[in-house]
Amino acid sequence: MIDVIASEKGISSKTLTRHMSLLSLPEEKQALLKRDDPSIHDWPIRKAIQAGSDRERWLLLVKSLDSAERWSKMLTKGIKQAEIARREGLSRARVCQLIRLNQLDPSVKALIRKGDKQYYGISLYQVWQ
Repeated sequence: MIDVIASEKGISSKTLTRHMSLLSLPEEKQALLKRDDPSIHDWPIRKAIQAGSDRERWLLLVKSLDSAERWSKMLTKGIKQAEIARREGLSRARVCQLIRLNQLDPSVKALIRKGDKQYYGISLYQVWQ
């Protein structure tokens, strides 16, 4: 069915598949597209792009939480923030900013990791507020 959608859009199936992966659409939405499910016919492209953007922000937030926890363990072992920054290819200030994520309540961190809608698609800046 992806061939049908691609031909309607005037692009190749391969290009459409690549675009879906670039948008980081969740697997269940990609499956709907591939089956040409009737429920997708009302999807504006903006919603698809927003869904991909929200997913990317969520993935970045989860990755940042993981990094912050790992770096805190390194700090307790005596490794300096400057050394962590050098190893990660970041500025010391950015490492310091991300380590602040450890100050979040554990229940908030759990909700973020779970992908709770309240935290899905928000930026790091919004989390700190």
